[in-house]
Amino acid sequence: MTPECKRRAVDFIRLEFGLSLRKACSLTELQKSSYFYTPRVRDDLVLTTKMHEIAEKYKRYGCPRIHKMLRRAGFKINHKRTERLYRLEMLKIRKKRRIRNPAKRGKVKAPIPVRIGQVYAMDFVFDALVDGGRLKSLCILDLFNQKSLWIEVDRSIGSQKVMFLLERIFEIFGVPEVGIFFRFCQQIAKELCTISSRLPDSCSFAFALQS
Repeated sequence: MTPECKRRAVDFIRLEFGLSLRKACSLTELQKSSYFYTPRVRDDLVLTTKMHEIAEKYKRYGCPRIHKMLRRAGFKINHKRTERLYRLEMLKIRKKRRIRNPAKRGKVKAPIPVRIGQVYAMDFVFDALVDGGRLKSLCILDLFNQKSLWIEVDRSIGSQKVMFLLERIFEIFGVPEVGIFFRFCQQIAKELCTISSRLPDSCSFAFALQS
């Protein structure tokens, strides 16, 4: 029970039962000095206004830096009061949004196709069996109509098998006009470069290698 609630309880006991102040304070376990205490009401408007000005001017300043600026401005305030007002006014530093560089991460943006057979895309998809075994799927699709050209599922798909599947797809669906965009390991990427000589000059590979 807070001191304010105890003061109200003392007033109620004195009014309803006619007991003395000393007896009422004893029943509520409240000191007489606490009963007569009048809390000071602080006007924090000027202080909070100054805090907002500092936060707007120096957007990367946190609570400790704002507290130092307030002390330099002549405000007699301890760090606990600054932290309390800092939380009440919700002046937390906004986290910088991390700008990701696609080039550093190895990502390649595929061109927007305008017709069928212009751009192919392929990638590996992994899954697990109940017994803990691992399945590996090679998915190849046409980016224009999102048609799945081939899905090869096996426990292991090496570079030679990828080369064999690509040759089969080229025979069935034709060679893409612009390029093939995929995310493979470096070994498979090197193997795929060997068939680039058999592709048209307009067709090229775009690698986004795994880390």
